[in-house]
Amino acid sequence: MILVIDTVRGPGEHMQLNEAIMESILDKDEKVIFFTSHKYAKSFPEELQKKIIFKNTERIMSGVVGIFKTIHIILKVIFFQKRYKSIIFLSATAYNSFITALLTHIGVIRPKVIIFLHEVSYFDDTNLSKQIAAFFIKISLKLGLANHGKFVITGEDIKKELTKRTHFKKKSTFFIEHPTSKYSHHPQINFDPDKLLKFSSVGVQCIEKHSNKIEVIANNLKDLIKNKKIDISSIGRLEYEYDQNSLVNHLGLGYEDYLIPRENFESLINQQTYFLLFLGKEYDLKTSGVVFDAIKFLKPIIGLKCNLLDFYFEKFGEIGYLFNNLDEMHIFIRSISSSFDVDRYNIQVQNLRLARESTSQENFTKQIFNLMQDN
Repeated sequence: MILVIDTVRGPGEHMQLNEAIMESILDKDEKVIFFTSHKYAKSFPEELQKKIIFKNTERIMSGVVGIFKTIHIILKVIFFQKRYKSIIFLSATAYNSFITALLTHIGVIRPKVIIFLHEVSYFDDTNLSKQIAAFFIKISLKLGLANHGKFVITGEDIKKELTKRTHFKKKSTFFIEHPTSKYSHHPQINFDPDKLLKFSSVGVQCIEKHSNKIEVIANNLKDLIKNKKIDISSIGRLEYEYDQNSLVNHLGLGYEDYLIPRENFESLINQQTYFLLFLGKEYDLKTSGVVFDAIKFLKPIIGLKCNLLDFYFEKFGEIGYLFNNLDEMHIFIRSISSSFDVDRYNIQVQNLRLARESTSQENFTKQIFNLMQDN
């Protein structure tokens, strides 16, 4: 029997990754019990829900109260642990990781533990609470997990940066690439000179991702937008105070859901020509699901240079264009609005298609299955 825990995520968050993990676990033909919130459980496809026994628990937010609630969940796990062969945390806070690692080493938790870390950031943050979280992440990674357990860090790009910044127990740390969707998308690239080019930022729009910079781009290209030569939009939830006078078409505002429903989200993305990314050093120690959405939907990237994007452009080849600053970016967008290179675009799409094959869910599932078998 396998126990899966996720008390961190809200409805619809990290579903592409977590669906792939759950399918990998279910391939073992073992009974799976899942501690998570009712709303998050309902985010999974019905066919997966039918194969899992859900145990409802509240979503735990960060902070002091969250720490005590995390300890309570872990105590429940300890109390029932003899029933479980493996314990898997789909998401984990810094304190959750530290407490669990410590308990495996002193023998209180005996099953094999796998903890998925979507980020190992905060190392350079000046905020006190985030500095404390970073301290516990570092201690957790140095301590590692006993009983052949693994911290699984999503994003191969993180390994290089993490090695520079801290020591971690290599035999307890596994780096895996984010999987792309098992569903294929094959856009028809038949551009004509009068076709409207669409540029969009995708996913949760927040200051950490510098999402507000899209308004600067739109302001510099307002003549093209007003003349319907291009369209600039965001597809996702807004978490920053946006300029209501901006010409950015914030498509997420048309939905009341926490996240845009999947079918609508995919329909909107399929209409886009390019993805816009404004990521910076904040993503040195975390991966971006948007990069893998670009791979999934075969949408070339127009982005600012940063360690994360440099890594994937080097790994997958030309999958779009990278620029040093916003001025270079908006000048380029202006140029392609009047002279679009269809052949080069198709080359970028082909590179994305090859990237999708190498990061397929099938490959991801095999790696997770092998990880579960590793003793």
